[in-house]
Amino acid sequence: PRTLIEENFVAANNSFVLWFLVTLSFPFIAGSYATFVVAERESKAKHLQTVAGVKPPAYWISTWLWDVANYQFPLWLTVILLYVFDAQVFTTTNRGVVGGV
Repeated sequence: PRTLIEENFVAANNSFVLWFLVTLSFPFIAGSYATFVVAERESKAKHLQTVAGVKPPAYWISTWLWDVANYQFPLWLTVILLYVFDAQVFTTTNRGVVGGV
């Protein structure tokens, strides 16, 4: 049987690994948006839309909104999985208030 100190050490180790993997995964998601900018540069899609009459702020706002919308799926999936797998380090229930990440 494990002692309380050993249990705390294992819990801290598991929490660190979870934190490291979650923290490591999100930059890859954000970095995947750079491929769109590179592909746009090659295909000149922004130029075509500017010629068609789309104002640059409208283009960039719509691009930003699309990126934010696409980021929401992995974000909320991660939060849900943290609750499903009961990652208590990232999910708290202090004073009856539920919070995540």
